[in-house]
Amino acid sequence: MNVISKLGRGLSRLLEAEPAGVDDAWRTVERMTAVCAVISSLEQLSARGDRSRESTLPWGITRVRLRRLNQGRGRRLGEAVLPRDEAMAAVRLAAGARLLLGRPGHTERTLLLAVLASTGITGHIRNGGLGMDGSDHLSTVNFTTALLDKFPGNTKGDRTAVLCSLALQSALAYSTSGLVKLTSPTWRSGDAITGVLRTKTYGDRDLFSLVQGRPALAKAMAWSVIVAETAFPVVLVLPPRAARACFAAGVVFHLANGRYMGLNRFLWAFTATYPAVDFARGRLRAALPRAGRS
Repeated sequence: MNVISKLGRGLSRLLEAEPAGVDDAWRTVERMTAVCAVISSLEQLSARGDRSRESTLPWGITRVRLRRLNQGRGRRLGEAVLPRDEAMAAVRLAAGARLLLGRPGHTERTLLLAVLASTGITGHIRNGGLGMDGSDHLSTVNFTTALLDKFPGNTKGDRTAVLCSLALQSALAYSTSGLVKLTSPTWRSGDAITGVLRTKTYGDRDLFSLVQGRPALAKAMAWSVIVAETAFPVVLVLPPRAARACFAAGVVFHLANGRYMGLNRFLWAFTATYPAVDFARGRLRAALPRAGRS
């Protein structure tokens, strides 16, 4: 509970205070994404996670798409590393817990981030994206960019550029999701809301009962998601109070997704990028007047 309280205070500062510096922003990104890694690892190590993985992603089938891992040295490497889901989950759990619960120094943080980034990338290679969701992809991006920030010899400008690149990745992730929904007639009509909510995997009986037979409500919910996600990059040019209102709305959105759709990891992976977005927003707004004068 103490860790959650600290993260909550960090998020509160993001919503109330001036943009954090590079160091503070990266620490928040790393610790919040570590929560996502811990939750993911615990799910994978649970009995439910084991059954799900064996039934949907057996290595004997998923390896077929990786030709270089079916012959010679590649085959030995594949057999030694990639099928070891539980081992990788245990390693990620230990690294994420240490990053979250401890106070590692710069060198240890770098090693922990290297472990989390490399195991995330290995998981993508192993699964080919199957059985993974947006939180898995973005958490890997978060850890990888945080690792790039720790490279020796980085100047202040280099670190700023890496942090801003994460902000742009976050904006791209939201807007791409919104634009994909915008092109879908099912989403535009609101049918996607009722369709998703009645499924066993992502559904919720109570919320489905609320929208069932109310097409106007379902359509309003669908369009609120479409507009919010597509317009998210606008936060990069908003003044502080308006930007923080957007961040607060994003937190509420992900909390609702966790409650009603079971997407609990999205809260941590996506809101972990908000310090980077807020930092980039401050830099961009400071640069705009200078650009106008030149």
